[in-house]
Amino acid sequence: MATLWEGRSAQSEDDVFRAYNTSQFSLITSSLYCGHSDSAKGCAMRYPNVLVPAGKVIDAAVLYMRCRTSKTGTMNSRIRAQKAANPITFSDITDFDARVWTDEYINWDEIEAWSAPLYYTSDDFKAVVQEVINLPGWASGNAMVILWDDWEGRSSLNAERHPYSWDGGALSATKLIVTYSDPPPAGGEGGPANLVAAGII
Repeated sequence: MATLWEGRSAQSEDDVFRAYNTSQFSLITSSLYCGHSDSAKGCAMRYPNVLVPAGKVIDAAVLYMRCRTSKTGTMNSRIRAQKAANPITFSDITDFDARVWTDEYINWDEIEAWSAPLYYTSDDFKAVVQEVINLPGWASGNAMVILWDDWEGRSSLNAERHPYSWDGGALSATKLIVTYSDPPPAGGEGGPANLVAAGII
């Protein structure tokens, strides 16, 4: 049986906006930014106390975001995570730029126009979360950082999406939703092949 976990950032230092082509960086903006206008932009959200035990199979993982500013335009983006078993809060641009991101990612492209104050759900990035919980040192209750960006500049000019940050409203901040289940028993149907396919072994 699948188990659902969901959670939001807990403080201002848990989410951040970063413009890749410039020195723009903020921990206190009311909106997070992803897309492309004067520069390629992205944001990252840290989720403390992620209650997903090591060894589980991730069935689904999505971001659930509330739009703060209505935006249109062809929007293409990428979702990945920090490759760390228990990442700390953000402090400054040097700290942020030194972080290493997962090998797994998804391209969340052709995102529909957003209208405030509606909610929107990302594409599924379960393989990204699976990579994190498979890291040595991962344990239930650790923190996880999700990165959402268009640093490649694949969006059309002035195509951005602006979800609420924690500073814009703690109860409107982007939510991480993860569904997970137990791996199949060794020797059961599919056996070790299923564990390999799930990234557990």
